[in-house]
Formats: sequence, structure tokens, C-alpha cells
Amino acid sequence: MWKKSSYCKADSPMCPEVDGLDEDYVHIRNSRTPQTIVSFDRDEWMAFVDGVKAGDFDLKTDPELDAEEMMEQV
Repeated sequence: MWKKSSYCKADSPMCPEVDGLDEDYVHIRNSRTPQTIVSFDRDEWMAFVDGVKAGDFDLKTDPELDAEEMMEQV
């Protein structure tokens, strides 16, 4: 069952979704392009989660940019 990020606003056109948290592989997709799925094994997923918590993937935010423009920085 796909679950949207709790940080997504109800009207947001693109939200990360995750599935398979209780399985050997975790699957991630963007609600805007649900046909594109990226899968991680359990160790890869935990390394990713640890990196997110550590701020390894933080974007330099600019209040003038919208979400799509910020994603172009990635």
C-alpha cells in the first residue's frame, strides 16, 4: 500500500510515496509520475533514512522559488 509523506500538503501535485516498509525492498515513487518506481533493499533504505536525518540531502532554499524550481537544483 502506497503512503504519502506526512509533510505533503493535500493540494500538492508532487509528493513522495513509499511502499514495502515491512518487506525486503522499499519502493519509492513521486505521486506526479507514479509509473516511475525506485527500489531499495533494507540496508540501502536505512542508509538513505540516516542521510536524510543527518541533512545530507538538504536543498539550499530560496523563498522566491516554488517546489518545482527547487527540485531542479537536485
